[in-house]
Amino acid sequence: MFGSSETSEAPPQTSEAGPSSPSFRPTTFPDHVAVLNILLEDFKELQEGLEPAPKLINNVQSKLHRIRQFVGWMSHGNTNLGKLLFLGNMGRLRGYVST
Repeated sequence: MFGSSETSEAPPQTSEAGPSSPSFRPTTFPDHVAVLNILLEDFKELQEGLEPAPKLINNVQSKLHRIRQFVGWMSHGNTNLGKLLFLGNMGRLRGYVST
């Protein structure tokens, strides 16, 4: 869809790759995809507002974890992450939804 060279096959489920795996918890992305860290920080600030309650902070952290988990799943095995083309890989997206 975005002209990326990634394959459209969904990867096999492993303890490292599966979206529901408790061991798959990326917290930040490498420096060459700093745009993801910036976007997630902006999202966090927007969601929390100026004076967030503890419950809201917890909810936002949960949302961020799910977003990182999804982006980690979509980017797994790709090398050119800076342009975010891996997000257009429909095979991986279908693999994530079907797990």
